[in-house]
Amino acid sequence: MKSVELKNATGALKDYAEQLEQEPIVVTRGGKAIAALVRIQPSDLESFLVSESPVFKQIVRRSRVSYKRGGGLTREQLEERLAGTRGA
Repeated sequence: MKSVELKNATGALKDYAEQLEQEPIVVTRGGKAIAALVRIQPSDLESFLVSESPVFKQIVRRSRVSYKRGGGLTREQLEERLAGTRGA
């Protein structure tokens, strides 16, 4: 894996993107990683966009709070609920 210090990253984005064919590039500031340039497949793009969605993050936060308050469902409870929605 290649790394480049932010202050030294003076090349064109196109040049860095072309290097991704060989390996990811980690961008550092003061020797600490702050970003990564990685090659992605179309299916990876969808997962990335969903995971960075503010709406999705809010759903996850609410779910975590709800779980901490009341616990979760057992596998059997989940299967019963899902089975009930199939006929609807």
